[in-house]
Amino acid sequence: MRVEVEASPITISSAKEEFLRDAEARNLREKTIYKYRLLLRQLEAFAQAEGVRFLNELDVRCLRRFRSTWKDGNLAALKKLERLRTFLRFALANKWIKENPAAEIKNPRVHARPTLPFTHEEMIRILKACDDSYEESGKTGKANMLRIRPLVLMLRYSGMRIGDAVGGAVERLNGKKLLLYTQKTGVPVYCPLPDFVVSALEEMVPTSERYFFWTRGSKLQTATGDWQAKLKKLFEKANIGTATHTGFAIRLRLSCFWRMFRSKGFQFSWDIRASALRRGITRLGYAHAKSRPRRTYEARGRWIR
Repeated sequence: MRVEVEASPITISSAKEEFLRDAEARNLREKTIYKYRLLLRQLEAFAQAEGVRFLNELDVRCLRRFRSTWKDGNLAALKKLERLRTFLRFALANKWIKENPAAEIKNPRVHARPTLPFTHEEMIRILKACDDSYEESGKTGKANMLRIRPLVLMLRYSGMRIGDAVGGAVERLNGKKLLLYTQKTGVPVYCPLPDFVVSALEEMVPTSERYFFWTRGSKLQTATGDWQAKLKKLFEKANIGTATHTGFAIRLRLSCFWRMFRSKGFQFSWDIRASALRRGITRLGYAHAKSRPRRTYEARGRWIR
């Protein structure tokens, strides 16, 4: 007679390691894995404080208490809850638990506000703040303050994500054209730049021999975070008010697309996804009304003839 032996329950720590190994094997983006690792580290610490060791001990009430410890805003909390559900779905698929308790937790209420491009007046204040920041910086800070204006111009007139701009290699600037591979999609992006933006990049002393804004001595995510912090201080100095929206790098990107949208002689096609409702514009196509062959530009893609 065959006797089935019930498998011993898996610990939260072991399940976490299995999940992260699977995420790495799937070649998820480094930033995505980092967010999962951060969440699961918080979950593990909470479980230890609660005296919970095994994954099957996490029930709905326990997870609600875990969520109550989060200090995130509603949108960030929603994303974190989605990651928690994904982790427990993985556990359910591996038959470590009988049901996904996170599926029973309701989403936080999110009041999405559209992220708007910078106005012309705000851009003037931002560029003036670049000059003022240089004058007020010490010897060690002046080098980065000389680079912040070219970075602002690159983001404003290329429409690139800040991570792509920070990781942009010097060799990929060829005349007035900048070639990058997008961090999010891995798609080659060909960006024509205005003369004054090209001049600003060429006159700037790059952070390293290979990259404009990155030494490669740290992870790209870390370098991007450092530049985001510098931009935040710059926007505060430019008095970009918090009543509507603080300055974000994404607003420079949207300013680029908005300029295209308002250009005379161009016709536009829109493809706004659900996620775009909280960020304003994520994809914008345009084609010159009179030129042949027609050109279409996708904010996340390529020039297509």
